[in-house]
Amino acid sequence: MNLEDKLFTLLSENTALMALVSNRISPEITESKTPTPFIVYTRTKSDFVTTLLGEVIDETGEFSIQCCSDDKPEVDDLAKAVIDCFSQNHYTVLDKSSSYDPETNLYLCAVVVLFD
Repeated sequence: MNLEDKLFTLLSENTALMALVSNRISPEITESKTPTPFIVYTRTKSDFVTTLLGEVIDETGEFSIQCCSDDKPEVDDLAKAVIDCFSQNHYTVLDKSSSYDPETNLYLCAVVVLFD
């Protein structure tokens, strides 16, 4: 199973996240009319573990988990649930940043995690 599939499984099997977003978790992009809140995730970096002969035997990825909502407190709750999901499963949370997109009228909170 690739890292994106493992990440989707981790997010979609978390009951706290499912209570907030139902099945609205997507890689890369989502439909413009997707009801809020929702999550979009993207791999931003890859690191490979190789043998002395250069054979790739493992990889880790840095992912940006973008929490999106038209309600600021709701996006904050969603970001907290994402952070809890990764910390409870012993993954490293690297960063969290928030913004507002006036074109889509959405509050955004990106949680960056190291995942393997």
